[in-house]
Amino acid sequence: MTKLQKITIENEYFCLNQFDSACLSKPNLKSRIKLYNIYNRASFILSLIPGVCAFSLCNSLALKTFHDNSDVDIFVILDHKSFFTTRLLIILIFNILRLRPKVCLSFFLSNKHLDLKNISLDNDIYLSHWLNSLNFVSSSADLIENFKSVNSCSSNLVKTFRFKSMPSFLENILSSYQLKRARKKQSQLANSYGVVIDRHMLKFHHRDIRKSFNPQYLLQYDEFSQGNRVKTYQQSQPLE
Repeated sequence: MTKLQKITIENEYFCLNQFDSACLSKPNLKSRIKLYNIYNRASFILSLIPGVCAFSLCNSLALKTFHDNSDVDIFVILDHKSFFTTRLLIILIFNILRLRPKVCLSFFLSNKHLDLKNISLDNDIYLSHWLNSLNFVSSSADLIENFKSVNSCSSNLVKTFRFKSMPSFLENILSSYQLKRARKKQSQLANSYGVVIDRHMLKFHHRDIRKSFNPQYLLQYDEFSQGNRVKTYQQSQPLE
């Protein structure tokens, strides 16, 4: 291990010296390989589906906060002309190939509405880190540059594929059906914060932790800067 002032670097984990890294729950190598293999398979399939513009691993696996039983979350950017048609095809294919529910398709965005500032909170540290953790596979380098520009982030483009257009003659019917179905499910949630449903964005992060994470992050950072012991976000939460 290499120590740099207050930070300990252990493999790719960066740990505070004021924090006992032994209490971190880290996935074993076998589980990690399994999760990435699932993503690689999903990635190959997504790159073949018409109407898919770009996609990236996201949430716990991209943020390196995953555990052995984590899902493989994927953020997908779709062609606005066939947004709901393409989404339905993706879900059908992933169901047939039994990639779901392990692969979680919880965030779809239109290629004509890339700006996520409308879902950003004040001083949204979590969203900023989430955006910077994205490593896109895309049909267009310009699309990712535009995404980075409008969201003021440093997401990466790691691979490209050839875009294939999707026929959209059923788009109006499929959009009405999917929006109605999604809103019905949203109304049944005890807490729908983090869920966004409209014609340009479908975001189903019903366990969005940003409201509690962001202030806790600032509090622990202040403790860290003063040389005090710090806690993980999970440790700071009250026991249920």
